[in-house]
Amino acid sequence: MVETGKKWQSMLKNGKERMQYLYTSSELSDVDIFFSEDEEPLKYIASNVKAETMPAVLETSLLYEDAALKKKCKEVLDRDPDAVMLPETVSRLSKEGLRALLTDETLAFSSEVVPFRGLIAWSRRGKVQLGQQEEPSGSALREEIGDDLLREVRFLDMSCDEFVDNVVGTDVLTHTECTHIQCAIRDADPSTFPMTMPLHPARGGRRQRREEDAALKKKCKEILDRDPDAVMLPETVSRLSKEGLRALLTDETLAFSSEVVPFRGLIAWGKGQLGQQEEPSGSALREEIGDDLLRGVRFLDMSCDEFVDNVVGTDVLTHTECIHILTAIRGADPSTFPMTTPLHPARGRRLRPKERLSRFHRMEAE
Repeated sequence: MVETGKKWQSMLKNGKERMQYLYTSSELSDVDIFFSEDEEPLKYIASNVKAETMPAVLETSLLYEDAALKKKCKEVLDRDPDAVMLPETVSRLSKEGLRALLTDETLAFSSEVVPFRGLIAWSRRGKVQLGQQEEPSGSALREEIGDDLLREVRFLDMSCDEFVDNVVGTDVLTHTECTHIQCAIRDADPSTFPMTMPLHPARGGRRQRREEDAALKKKCKEILDRDPDAVMLPETVSRLSKEGLRALLTDETLAFSSEVVPFRGLIAWGKGQLGQQEEPSGSALREEIGDDLLRGVRFLDMSCDEFVDNVVGTDVLTHTECIHILTAIRGADPSTFPMTTPLHPARGRRLRPKERLSRFHRMEAE
């Protein structure tokens, strides 16, 4: 530690070290805050690191090369790296701060689309600050980002669909680059790319957490396969996100004891989302659930009695839809239904292990 007094100005060799000294010492400060128990000064910024404050804290840690502050930032980033790439957050980062995130090999984004979108949002903020109203062109965004940052996106970790849906349309990459990267995603040898290629898509990395996530999904699937009905109970299903619920409903291998079970789960989830004291109307539930989730229920796997007793009275389906589905359950061809019907009840049947007793029917009998 440098001695206090005027000597610190001559003993520290550059402005950065002098500023760091002033920042971490009490020199020239107006006030120090101490706790009576241990007489340790209060270091406030480190105790308030979260996704929203990450840009400012990260910039501070980089400026002063503060290892403790960098470690705190890393703990927050490891928990939710996607959050710092949201437009309102990433736009507050400097180019050096953004580079620090993109070059961190240990960060495991949920998809490599996340840092690419973050780059696009970050580059747009510069145009907005300059008062540019219209949407910037792909070439303008490319110039703002720079090839050095663009190289840090692991395009080969994307699927072809992710690349086409999220990258190609931005026009940030040239047609040739897009073609080369799509070939590489499909396992072509990237070493055959022209040397003039400004990007380096063969980067690998960031796979560890994905492997861990895959193992966790596998474990969840094992539990679901043993008792899929349990996750549709009100106290459980209400804690699922819409994406989580969609993942369950679109799983063709889950064998509920009755198709009434996922429908009841949807209703319980919709009520939980609305959070109303009084019983919500069928139309309110329908709006909250959405037709995309309702299509996940295989109504044709229900018997007529199951459908009438558990679905019709909820008023989630219209009168016309109920008639159409009941007609189809009785063996009519659902392809003759009007195209305006928003539901697609003929979805194919879920697997039903013969050895499983129908817990739903046991409950109904009781």
